[in-house]
Amino acid sequence: MSGGVGTAEATSKLDAFGGVRGIVAMVAIVAAMIGYRVWERGAAADALGMVADELGLTAVRNGRHSAMNGQIDGVGVSVRTLSERSGGTDFRNYTDFVIQAPRGPSGRIVPASLRELTIGGVSGDERVVSGDAAFDESVIVSAMEAATLTALGADGRAAVVAATDAGWELERYRWKARMAGHLTDAQRIETILELGLAAERSLREANRAGR
Repeated sequence: MSGGVGTAEATSKLDAFGGVRGIVAMVAIVAAMIGYRVWERGAAADALGMVADELGLTAVRNGRHSAMNGQIDGVGVSVRTLSERSGGTDFRNYTDFVIQAPRGPSGRIVPASLRELTIGGVSGDERVVSGDAAFDESVIVSAMEAATLTALGADGRAAVVAATDAGWELERYRWKARMAGHLTDAQRIETILELGLAAERSLREANRAGR
């Protein structure tokens, strides 16, 4: 009798997963996810290595994550992959870009969206405007000398807008961007980095001219 009950319970649990086929499908999905993550880690490391070679930076691989760092025209840059917990036991992958800009102006620049305005905590009184309506509608600038924005020409303003459109933000003396996933496209990594560097260079030159 007890054997029959045990068999019935086992059958019920098996049915809950869609039978044997359901379990096989589930195992296949998990294996595919693990396989993709392993591939992604390797592909991201390879992509960062390619960009590092192209730009004269140092590529480093540390276990599941990779990075590249160094200087470009005297400006410190770093790109790294990482994973962070996002609710419960779920982990999400990211690629972080950082450009150190000690020779540029201190301040904050974020995209001019309601979300960024709320997160940045910038009130209307704190905003610094350039007088260029298109630029001022595209980005929020705060805690920066107005003379710097005045000295930022049309090309410089375009570079800053292009960088923020690509995900870059300026916080004090540091440009940073976070992309979802471990990026595996070397060209995309290089393009994102170049956009940030162009914005950093433009603001640095404007800061020098505005003094």
